[in-house]
Amino acid sequence: MKIKIFFKLSVMLFAITFFVNCSGGSNNEASDVKDNEQVEENITKGEITDEIYVEISAQLMYISTKYAIESEKTGTAAGQLSLGEEAQKEIEAVFNKYGVTEENLEEYSKKFEENPLSIIKLTSAIAKRAAELKKEDE
Repeated sequence: MKIKIFFKLSVMLFAITFFVNCSGGSNNEASDVKDNEQVEENITKGEITDEIYVEISAQLMYISTKYAIESEKTGTAAGQLSLGEEAQKEIEAVFNKYGVTEENLEEYSKKFEENPLSIIKLTSAIAKRAAELKKEDE
């Protein structure tokens, strides 16, 4: 599985989050994704909407952060390899849950390249959802 989009998305989201936070902006019109059930009620498997994009992106951000922290704590190559495999399984599970592929998400994200301001609208929702996922895991 290509992880290129995962890292590209993470870098883009962190950069945009930094920009939004530094400018003091916040967007209350962003998607109100609060839990998985809310998203799952309104989706068709394989369909990507802004809400699905937010949920998948938040989960990918959460997974990458969680395993990056764990990887720093692990001193052995075997331990890091094991963590990488676990992270990849979780990432694949996210894509399978929504019936989409990494390529589908990458294709959907191209609309943000054409109109970069549209991703700013979703960034705060992604960051908020990633924080909720972290709290749920604690």
